[in-house]
Amino acid sequence: MNKKSVTKLLIGSHLVIFGAILFRIDTFPLTWVPMYSMFKGGETLSVPVGDKPKLKKGFEVTTASGNTEYVGPKDLNIPGAAFRRIYTERAFGVGPPKHLKERHRLNPISNAVFNQFYPDPATSIEWDVRIINMLNATLKREASDPDYIVKVVASYEFTNFERSALMVGDLSDLKSEMRTSIMTREKP
Repeated sequence: MNKKSVTKLLIGSHLVIFGAILFRIDTFPLTWVPMYSMFKGGETLSVPVGDKPKLKKGFEVTTASGNTEYVGPKDLNIPGAAFRRIYTERAFGVGPPKHLKERHRLNPISNAVFNQFYPDPATSIEWDVRIINMLNATLKREASDPDYIVKVVASYEFTNFERSALMVGDLSDLKSEMRTSIMTREKP
């Protein structure tokens, strides 16, 4: 390499590095990997209660012909942990933490650039439609098939912990609730 090439390389690398700093370093693609987690505090912490038989059974689906069946992790050929995230988070409209992190506390310039060219993944992804499409594609079901999935139901128990109770270690007053997510291709 000659001196001119080295100078161009150094100038280019410095522009990339300082551009990343200007547009907030944690949204720079080369630094995304360690930043997938995010703590978002609140007064209550909602945690899904482990129910292995329900997760093994899977989603209750209704086909175009009106039949009801269950689609679980074995049918989809995915690991149990991945299915658990789909069943307890995506089915209830919660995306991965990196989607919340992507636009969290951006400076105004970065926010304008991101919003102009890319939709916000924390608000733009329709998880219900994605899950139905994923189930049909994995099971190789076409829209013209009578066994095409048109409705998916996920119900799961969640326990809510109050921050004040967690701070003193008092877990005697737990509040549980059963949540049901009904997913269809059409929005109600």
